[in-house]
Amino acid sequence: MQAWLCVAGSAAGYFSTFGWINAVGVFQEYYQRVPLRNYSPSTVVWIATTENFFLLVAGPFAGNLLDSYGPTLPLCIGTGLHVFGLMMASLSTEFYQILLSQGICSAIGTGFIFNPAAVVVNLWFSRRRGLAVALSSAAASSSPSSSTSSCPRWASHGP
Repeated sequence: MQAWLCVAGSAAGYFSTFGWINAVGVFQEYYQRVPLRNYSPSTVVWIATTENFFLLVAGPFAGNLLDSYGPTLPLCIGTGLHVFGLMMASLSTEFYQILLSQGICSAIGTGFIFNPAAVVVNLWFSRRRGLAVALSSAAASSSPSSSTSSCPRWASHGP
């Protein structure tokens, strides 16, 4: 039972991190329309590009913490950075502020959540490992469909 709860937790990690990155087009469209309307789309896309970069670059650091201290420490660090970065992005009005908050801070947080989520399922399963990994990683592709339907409603109630 604990192993399948690990799959559910891993799916939640995939959903909130890699799925978040997959839905970044919604945010780019909003940024181009409201706070960054004076910037070209090729400039605004740097936020998403930087976000993808830091999601993956955080992997070795999160992996080192995971190996040394278990999954709790990288998950706590990642959750704190991800939430703080998104809170700061909600207050941001300039390009550099959004780049620092969502493109760097939040992305490092997602990296610290995503990498343990990708690893822990393999530690619990020797049989049915493929099924467990498939179920947990499927959450990454389901996040954009749920996020993109609700994000425009959130954005319309902004400042």
